[in-house]
Amino acid sequence: MITKYQTGDAALVLPQPMQADEAKEFADFFDTIEAYSLIDENTGAVAAVFGFRLCDEMSAEGFALLSAISIRLLKQLVQFLKIFIRQKMIETNVKILRATVKKNFAGGHKFLYLLGFKHVAVLPNFYDGEDYQLFERRIK
Repeated sequence: MITKYQTGDAALVLPQPMQADEAKEFADFFDTIEAYSLIDENTGAVAAVFGFRLCDEMSAEGFALLSAISIRLLKQLVQFLKIFIRQKMIETNVKILRATVKKNFAGGHKFLYLLGFKHVAVLPNFYDGEDYQLFERRIK
């Protein structure tokens, strides 16, 4: 089930190993942006958090923190986000939504491709000495 983010939800996500460093440092960031939580109805656990922030009048950044979730939850999340992202981009007049993922985090790349993002650049030494990839989703 997708719910409005509650303060502290990001700290409850058991992050995938590839997101563990960022999760420790940036979990509180979700408390400051418009965000939502994916709750596993079977366990009540916060399985993922996601949100975005406007950068300027034409662009925004997307953020997500996911545990190693089941296919059932992943399908639910992707279906919701495909619609949500488009609606939010139209509502806020955002033309470009950007997201970054560690260069060697194949699961993160696949997640963004499922949401309609395209790879646009490599960002050398982007965070903590690691290379990241920049993805964008555009709307006309």
